[in-house]
Amino acid sequence: WLPWAIVSAVAACTVGPDFAPPSLPVPKGFAAADAAPAAPRDARWWQRLQSPQLDQPVEQALTDNRDRRAALARIRAARAAAGIADAARMPQVDAAGNYTRTVTTEASLSPLRGRSFDTFGLGFDMAWELDLFGRLARESEARAAEAVMAEADALAVTESLAAEVVTAYADLIGATQRRAATQAGIRAGEELLALVTARARGGVGSDLETASAERQLAAVRARM
Repeated sequence: WLPWAIVSAVAACTVGPDFAPPSLPVPKGFAAADAAPAAPRDARWWQRLQSPQLDQPVEQALTDNRDRRAALARIRAARAAAGIADAARMPQVDAAGNYTRTVTTEASLSPLRGRSFDTFGLGFDMAWELDLFGRLARESEARAAEAVMAEADALAVTESLAAEVVTAYADLIGATQRRAATQAGIRAGEELLALVTARARGGVGSDLETASAERQLAAVRARM
């Protein structure tokens, strides 16, 4: 029992200290903060806007964007590395089998000439690396942390990309509405200019009013 006790004692001595988040000098609260709870983090937050016309461009951007594809690939790579690190802590089992069919002729010099026989083989091997000093455990912890970090990075890329598309869509809607309002202003300016011109020709208006109406219409057309 003495060797097992020594091995167990050595294995309990894990290399390096346990991870602890860094302590940053930040205030525990803010004087201007209200008591409102934090908003839940929704992966499809733009659907709360209830705009079917917005869902399609956002989904297309998330599908075609190369940065997001790379972030998702890093998640798969990190998870695979974490799986490999976990597997290294488990027993490694190898098994192999073979089968041979032998047929001899009457002309063979073997005493088994003229006979046929089968040969079966089966091999089994198992190895297990003891995690002395906790090297494999630390490796597994590091790879798991990298997988979590890759997932957080991919979520940040997704949220940033969706925000850019939503912002561009909102700008487009605003520009469309401003364009419609400007078109209405041009029509009103044209009607006003026609009325002022008719008044000037009839002798009840002045050229100053006509010039002012022309300037106003030109300004609206410039905004267009």
